[in-house]
Amino acid sequence: MFTIQTRARRAFAAAGFFFLFLSAANGQPGVAQTFSLSAPMTVVRNAATNEYSFSFLGRINISGLPRHTNFQAAGKLTVGPGSGPNDIVTAYGLISSGTDSVIAFKMDVASGYIATSLGAPTRDNIYIQFLNGSNGVLSGQFAKFSVNSANVTVLDVSGSATIYNPGSFTGAAPILLGSVPHVAVGGGWKTTFYLTQYVSVTPADVEVRLYSDDGSPMSVAWTAPDGATRRSVWSGSVYGPGVVAIVAAAAEPTETLRTGSAHIWTTGIVEGYAVYRYMPTGQESVVPLQRASQAQYSVPYDNTDGTSTGVAITNISGSVANVQISVAGDPGVYYNAIPVDIPKNGHLSFVVSERFPQTAGQRGTITFSSSTWSLGSINVTGIRAAASGAFTSLPVISR
Repeated sequence: MFTIQTRARRAFAAAGFFFLFLSAANGQPGVAQTFSLSAPMTVVRNAATNEYSFSFLGRINISGLPRHTNFQAAGKLTVGPGSGPNDIVTAYGLISSGTDSVIAFKMDVASGYIATSLGAPTRDNIYIQFLNGSNGVLSGQFAKFSVNSANVTVLDVSGSATIYNPGSFTGAAPILLGSVPHVAVGGGWKTTFYLTQYVSVTPADVEVRLYSDDGSPMSVAWTAPDGATRRSVWSGSVYGPGVVAIVAAAAEPTETLRTGSAHIWTTGIVEGYAVYRYMPTGQESVVPLQRASQAQYSVPYDNTDGTSTGVAITNISGSVANVQISVAGDPGVYYNAIPVDIPKNGHLSFVVSERFPQTAGQRGTITFSSSTWSLGSINVTGIRAAASGAFTSLPVISR
């Protein structure tokens, strides 16, 4: 699909929490939960720039999301003329249970908590905003920053968590399971998703949401167990240990190629992968579902002997992601990193040798780093294509 041949080049390169106010839920039904959180805070001051880097690492318990217990967040504060203790500082982070599922969020903190030693317990409001799909608000009316016996500042919060169920979900609050960073439909291409629960006593509600390059919903012709429809979202139930296959394709044979990404939401622990198929030749490639996003991804490329490499990125952070793309050549040649802004739910794909002509005839690695915030904002996939038109997926290394 992603070889230098014309058809392959086109296939790859064609190109919460609501902020502070519960009323931003747009009338979606909400499920009230309780939550508690305890997280020590580490602060490091750069004397030269008067910048404070701070991070939290602790535990959170939300009644409706029993698996989500790991809480981590990080942010920066620059103190300058006119700065005050009540200025709002933003931290970004993840609520997760290992690699099974992740909720990305942003948290607003008063700067006085970061820049000063407290010495005594302090209470204030704190707000946290989901970034993955705008599905709720944590409103901690009883946040407390205090200094423990080891002189470590600890954030303790207990309060209400109103979870807004997006789309077709009517029961448990869904989480973003992961994504398929590249989807191709039309121009002879179709993408098929295979979803399963290996061990399960209850079905999992699932939504597969397709987005175009600009982050807008991408409507396709779905063929699935519940029939054929044209829409941007497939929703249904996945029962273990069976497999549900859903096909995203063009409604008409004459439709031109469109590319984008798929974000997958679920109320259970679901496994999955996608298959790209170029129907005129029958060539296929399997790519795994990517789960929790990391700060950095690297993909090996090989542009020798007529082969080529394609890569794709999708932004799952809920806001614009600034991504640094760095390329290392063979042997050990490094090129300048270039920044790329990817919109919320957006998608970018390209053939490495076309975007970076200096890599023609070389092998190396291409690395993607989210500089907007360090935790959980992008997913990446890669494809190796031969001159014959055969193609296969590449390993993606996350850090």
